[in-house]
Amino acid sequence: MQYHLLASDYDGTMAHDEEVSDEIVAVLQRLKQTERVLVW
Repeated sequence: MQYHLLASDYDGTMAHDEEVSDEIVAVLQRLKQTERVLVW
């Protein structure tokens, strides 16, 4: 069995000053389409 996931923290990596950029949102949407899992 294989697992595909992205593990990341939120503040300072995905978001800056509690704002997520449009570029990051687009990447996360593409990740979701591949049925991979995002671990916060």
